[in-house]
Amino acid sequence: MPTPPSIRPEDCVFEYLKNGSEIELNFDGSTTPVDYIYTIPAGKRLILERILFYIDDATAFTPVTFGGLSALTNGVDVTLAGVTLVNWKTNEDVVNTCHDFIGYSNLGKTTSSGHGRWTMARSFGSPMRLNAGETVVFTVNDDLTGLEHFSVKLHGYLVDQ
Repeated sequence: MPTPPSIRPEDCVFEYLKNGSEIELNFDGSTTPVDYIYTIPAGKRLILERILFYIDDATAFTPVTFGGLSALTNGVDVTLAGVTLVNWKTNEDVVNTCHDFIGYSNLGKTTSSGHGRWTMARSFGSPMRLNAGETVVFTVNDDLTGLEHFSVKLHGYLVDQ
């Protein structure tokens, strides 16, 4: 495996996906899908190490629900550089994609809260590389307003293109 470049703090990416300034994906995208986006800056390439997310709900999670909501009809699309990699309709879909999903038992919310980590190297053998102008997009295609919290962060670094 090649040695990664020396990374400066200003090159680190730990950014929420956003719709405008909004970071909460607990939105109603059932009529018009809602995109939460990060665009790679001009002259840079994003080395995407992982996608982190947090879901919180008042209702218990099961494998066949999304958070504590019923299974989604249309789902949440995860798209990198214009290619939709997955569509999440249930918690089981999320777990099967990411492998790392943990409930927050230390917060007393063992069944209705959790975070996950989708490590690109674990799924694809190396981090994902996205070029300037390309995007990471989560598209909400259903009504997620019943979730108390749902956010997504990118973890990686920028290099010159």
